[in-house]
Amino acid sequence: MAPPSTQPGTPHDPVLHAVLSARPGDWYYIDAQDKVQGPFVGEDLLEWHASGVIDDATLVLQLPEGQHVAEPPDTARFVPLGDMRAA
Repeated sequence: MAPPSTQPGTPHDPVLHAVLSARPGDWYYIDAQDKVQGPFVGEDLLEWHASGVIDDATLVLQLPEGQHVAEPPDTARFVPLGDMRAA
């Protein structure tokens, strides 16, 4: 389930944009109901972050394209989106 649509033209966080753009693959996040959502491309996360749908505390995980989160998910592998700035 994808977050709601975002407003077009919302500015991106330049550091997150650089980090997420440099890391190809599939992205997952844990929603407010503690369910894993995905896969998504990094651009989706950037749009949702820019519009406030997700924030720096949202837990995310990047996997190589085509690799999926195991069931049950190992949520210890997820990191706060804001921590990606230091990656």
